[in-house]
Amino acid sequence: MDAIFQLIAPHLHRRVVAYPLVLVAGVVLYVFLSLNFVAPPWIGAIGTTIAVALAIGAFEVWIAPQRISRNKIGVLVAVVGETSQGDIKLRSDFTSQIRSILVNSPGESLFEVIVLPRFLAVQVTDRECATRVMNRSRAHFLVFGDLRERKEKGRSYHVLRLQSLVRHHPIEKEKQNLLSREMSSALPQKVQIDSDNDLVGFELTSQQFAAGAKFVIATAAVLSKDWRLGLQLLGELVEILPVIKKQGKALGGSRLPRLIERRFVAVSSVVAEQSYLRWRGTRDPESLHIALRILEVAAHYERKLPQLHTQRAINAFVFDRDCRKARDELGAAMRIDSREPSIHYGLAFLDAYEGRLDEAWKKYQRAFELDRSQGLPVEVEEFIAWALEEDPNQTQLLYCLGVLNYLRKRDMQAARSDFNEFLVRTPEDKFLVARQYATRILKRLGSNEVDPSS
Repeated sequence: MDAIFQLIAPHLHRRVVAYPLVLVAGVVLYVFLSLNFVAPPWIGAIGTTIAVALAIGAFEVWIAPQRISRNKIGVLVAVVGETSQGDIKLRSDFTSQIRSILVNSPGESLFEVIVLPRFLAVQVTDRECATRVMNRSRAHFLVFGDLRERKEKGRSYHVLRLQSLVRHHPIEKEKQNLLSREMSSALPQKVQIDSDNDLVGFELTSQQFAAGAKFVIATAAVLSKDWRLGLQLLGELVEILPVIKKQGKALGGSRLPRLIERRFVAVSSVVAEQSYLRWRGTRDPESLHIALRILEVAAHYERKLPQLHTQRAINAFVFDRDCRKARDELGAAMRIDSREPSIHYGLAFLDAYEGRLDEAWKKYQRAFELDRSQGLPVEVEEFIAWALEEDPNQTQLLYCLGVLNYLRKRDMQAARSDFNEFLVRTPEDKFLVARQYATRILKRLGSNEVDPSS
């Protein structure tokens, strides 16, 4: 009997073995009930049917992959050893390390790591199978592969072969290709570990793989437009970046640290822009503080970050009306990217705010030459209108609105209103050149001549 059980046990997870055994057990149960209880045969049949159905249901639950908890980022590990000793080595030195690194993140962990039992892991042999298992378990990331033992020139090695999948919202083909390339760079696909020093080798490999998996999940989140989650995961990675760099060098070099830095800076810029957009909609000052804090952290990993200087300039003006500091920061941004139109708009605004409309005119012309976007002129108009609302005496800003609407936005009705209000509210002995220009444009608009180039 023991020999029969030893023969069947490794295959109990297979339906072709389990279902016949359940049916045989059902027949035995039915015969037992019929011989030992005085009852109509149909009662025994019903009882047996219920027992068989419950047994099959329990079996299906047993063989199904465990489901990831809601509100968690699920990671499935389906890596198997060539031998039972290989399985033990993987679980103790590789998969346990991945679980420890991802689950024991600072603060409340976002991750849940599930190691599939061997009978399930061996079925994950290609991307199609892996996708089915991910869908059933609600996982976001899955790694599958195997560990083999090899000898070369008298030395024994563990060869770890890995493939990975990550779940994301539908994205364009170009973004899919980008994600695929970055997965190849961030995640080791084949690692050879010396058996004489395998404890260190597995530890380094698992730590590098866990960092790479977190980077890939962050990238997938970003490509799916979940910028906040992407930034949170990347922020956790940059905090341990020195360790990741050291591990990469020990493994013979890795592109992962540089990928993390570049993606962290890019995502920080987007999230900072979103905070600034919130300020535009709500005028909540905390949004500007958040934007600046995000960019100042990003600047540790990218020295030439013009957005940091433009944000400092905005904050200097909004909170302190410090035109000198704002101009210095925009000058620093200009030295990094002299063709960014928002910098020229900013410098033009500062000149106008301080009453130098002739200088502002030149800078606005340069901004118009460089600006090809539809949204930036609207943003500039909103900022000027806000500054005028905050300080109604700065009536020369009405002239800036008129120039913007006439030359850039081509909104002739708004330009007429802005220039008229500028002439009415500004003393006749101030800004003479600007007044002449505004008067000339109003005459042209009154005669339906609307070509700004003339």
